Amino acid sequence: MKVRNILCAAVLVSFVTLTACSAKEEVTVSNTTTSSLEGTSEASSTDTSSNTEQNQNISREFRNALAKAEEYLDYSAFSKEGLYEQLLYEQFPEDAARYAVDTLQVDWDEQALKGAEEYIEYSAFSKEGLYDQLLYEKYSEDSARYAVNTIQADWNEQALKKAKEYLEYSSFSNQGLYDQLLYEQFTESEAQYAIDHLE
Repeated sequence: MKVRNILCAAVLVSFVTLTACSAKEEVTVSNTTTSSLEGTSEASSTDTSSNTEQNQNISREFRNALAKAEEYLDYSAFSKEGLYEQLLYEQFPEDAARYAVDTLQVDWDEQALKGAEEYIEYSAFSKEGLYDQLLYEKYSEDSARYAVNTIQADWNEQALKKAKEYLEYSSFSNQGLYDQLLYEQFTESEAQYAIDHLE
């Protein structure tokens, strides 16, 4: 009888210990999830120096993915999904790449605007052509629309610049060039402005 009581007590202690461990794991997961959500909802900023301190319990692979994402944003604009794919290209695991882009404190609308500005620095775009390019780079529709509506661009001058780009490598009739500009999604008035202002 005494042995049986001891065994029962041992089983009870084991059960309590397992239950406590299980509860502890649930709390840890819950805390990690809460921290991640809090990190993504804070004010927009690409300065994520505090991320390392907040995530000391995260694996080295995850920390390195986050650091690499920050490096990329230091010199170029990325959409969230574009940055995720870049991290995959760098051979980070999918979960580490997803952790990085979800943890970054970034205004993706502003990233889209920055990307749009980078594009028109080296080539001409119509407003809708630029919008489509941003979608191709995997910015959301809302972010892409924000960018083209906010960017300081003279679309008439963009049409003229595009017309000159075409004429640098091929000959066009006025009508052919006009039609090409429409194909590039310039408006009729923008295309006509370009034709009228060619030297």
